[in-house]
Amino acid sequence: MKYAVRLAYDGAAFSGWQAQGHGLGVQQAVEEALEAIHGVSVPVSAAGRTDAGVHARGQVVSFEVPRSWEPEMLRRALDARMPQSVRALGVSPVSPDFDARHSARWREYVYFLWAAPATYPHLHALTWWIHQPWDWEVVRQACALLPGTHDFSAFCRSADRPERTLRTIFSARLARRGSLWWFRVRGNAFLTNMVRILVGSLAEVGRGRRPVAWFASLLEGHSRVMAGMTAPPQGLFLWNVGYGDGGEKLLWEKEESPIV
Repeated sequence: MKYAVRLAYDGAAFSGWQAQGHGLGVQQAVEEALEAIHGVSVPVSAAGRTDAGVHARGQVVSFEVPRSWEPEMLRRALDARMPQSVRALGVSPVSPDFDARHSARWREYVYFLWAAPATYPHLHALTWWIHQPWDWEVVRQACALLPGTHDFSAFCRSADRPERTLRTIFSARLARRGSLWWFRVRGNAFLTNMVRILVGSLAEVGRGRRPVAWFASLLEGHSRVMAGMTAPPQGLFLWNVGYGDGGEKLLWEKEESPIV
């Protein structure tokens, strides 16, 4: 039987999604839990790979297991065997040809920033604390340039740059509640470090170091050195992954309601 599981995890507890030679990868924690349950190795496919320190609210993985399960029972079995820093939020049976990565219609990331002279210590692991004032209106102008298909080669870690760097962004917006700001972006796929480099480049615009025209030029395809810094990992969340709209409908998708 094949299943998809929606996961949330605290990225600070892991060396990234993939199993690593050093530290614990989220993938390893999930696969070890599945092996403990079924007595056989169960490889998983993930919708997206997150870096060390990056969190997930809506990561999706798929896998085949040798027996059928009532979804809630499998969810509880996984939670009982995974570290508390990773939780299964929902389980859905899927068709044999479903794959969490290749069947995804879109992925959505949210990056949180705390913009104030002082911050709460509890937020250090979940936000990027912005000390200097930003011009948020010009940041919004830069965000408005993102929807559409662009060459994002300037927004990819050089060592992981693929041959094809065109990606389509469906929506990108900046929002706030008090001192908490968040950048929310949805696209068909993302390059390595793409969202973090986007935020680092938006920081250059917000701080007045670069004009919006510079940000626009980066979308035409440039080398990584032309863009801004890679923003810290702790502010980034893999927020949601979509499979509906003509694709396979997962059980939790009909229950989805936005938090931000």
